[in-house]
Formats: sequence, structure tokens, C-alpha cells
Amino acid sequence: MNKFTTSFLLSVILFVSCKKQEFDLVIRGATVYDGAGNAGVVTDVGIKADTIASLGNLSKAIGKVEVDANGLVLAPGFIDTHSHHGWGLRENPSAEPVVSQGVTNTLRDHVLGTDFKRKSTQAEIEYRLSTRL
Repeated sequence: MNKFTTSFLLSVILFVSCKKQEFDLVIRGATVYDGAGNAGVVTDVGIKADTIASLGNLSKAIGKVEVDANGLVLAPGFIDTHSHHGWGLRENPSAEPVVSQGVTNTLRDHVLGTDFKRKSTQAEIEYRLSTRL
């Protein structure tokens, strides 16, 4: 390779490596809880479309939308362990009222047995489902 080609290639590589990361959404300075019981970590989150694309120091990144989350908590979602959404999910399967509150999983109300001390038997589940149809 001649000097011109080498210089050109190095310039292209340098230009590409200096380009800022771009995201649809950047959440800056949130205390992030990973859902595994670990302590929260203050960090940035970069999102592309519907995917978490990056976690960490994104101070040099840009987002189409940027949120200052200093002093706020960010978590992957919450499990509603005492749910009465059985009927509502049939009528509104998108579950917008629940999801808008950050709930990503629900335990249906037939998880516990009638004494609330054990897992439901198959007969209890079938009875509850048959009385709600």
C-alpha cells in the first residue's frame, strides 16, 4: 500500500471510531436495579427501538430523546403477586392499565389454593376457570 492509501484508511477508521453512539432513547444517571437482587447502580441506558442496546457511561452518546433520571430508579419490570386481572386481561389483552404502571408479569389469582397456604390443585384451577367463562 502506498502512503496515500494508508493515510486514507487510517482517516476513515479514525472518523468511524469517533462517531458518537446514537440511540432512540438515552436515560441518564438512573439507579438501575437488574431484577436479580443486586444493589442498584447509577448508570446510563441506551435504547434502540424496543431493545436495551447499552448500559454504562453514555456521556458521549446522543439520543433522539434524552431523559435525566438522576435520583430516579429504573428497573426491568415488576411482578404483581396479588393480581385480580383475570377478567380484565380477557377484555383488554394489551393490559395497558397494568403495563403503564411498570408491571410486566402477573400471577393469576388461582396460583394459591383455597387455604392460601399451598399451590392450587388442578381441580381448583379448573373450577375457578370454569366459573369465570
